[in-house]
Amino acid sequence: MEESKELEKVNQVPDVQIDRDLIDEEIEGVQISFEQIKIEKDGTGYFQIGEFGDRVKEFTGYIVFTSRFRLYYEDTEGEPVLVCRSLDGIRGFKVDTGEPCDCGCQGICARCLFNQWGSGRAKSGGKACRELRLLIIRSDQYSVPLSLVLPPTSLTRKYGYNKWRSLLFDGTRILSNLEVKARFSLEVTSGQYGKFSRVIIVPAEWEEVNGRKRPKIADPEEVRINRSLHDMIRASKDQVLETFEESKQVEGGEELGDEEVPF
Repeated sequence: MEESKELEKVNQVPDVQIDRDLIDEEIEGVQISFEQIKIEKDGTGYFQIGEFGDRVKEFTGYIVFTSRFRLYYEDTEGEPVLVCRSLDGIRGFKVDTGEPCDCGCQGICARCLFNQWGSGRAKSGGKACRELRLLIIRSDQYSVPLSLVLPPTSLTRKYGYNKWRSLLFDGTRILSNLEVKARFSLEVTSGQYGKFSRVIIVPAEWEEVNGRKRPKIADPEEVRINRSLHDMIRASKDQVLETFEESKQVEGGEELGDEEVPF
């Protein structure tokens, strides 16, 4: 009985009370800035972080905000031009008119012709419309939040964000991103267009509770800070996503092919 009570106590989600009105006052007129993380091209296995391009093989931090989005480009005189975008990954709109995608899908991404396997330029059967995921990361190693855009090859069941979420089960519940510090690194591999890097995300630390290994849960103060930053970013979500829609950060990924189908 004592062991059961102790396990319940350890697994309890920290009770974090957030003053929403205070947060709204704090973010009014405030522009949140980020240090951008780029994945170097050609499979070097390095991230570039910040304005001066610090090169690191790995770093740690809390994922305080995440959102998927989609971008569809067409070649115009040899240059890729952004034609359609979806800031929520669900509904897509033409960039020039703001109208829903006109391929016959009525703007619903799941029905879009360009979001089907085999619609991409690669013979491997990828998609023409790229699904990406934006991560905002609070790291003790940097004074401002970091932003990382994951390419399609880092969104499969075996790699990147989807794999990370599968690791957050502690035996009784799925832990929140805000509760677990992540370690980010790169795995270099080869594809149709040469070498590229996949993002690997795993818990930075593990702990053992009653004989069970699980990701180490942050203390309540860390979670409180993460929650406050999450709420600030979420309040200006559309503006944040528009900042990354052109996504010059997406350097290291390759078009998703049949061998990377995430199911």
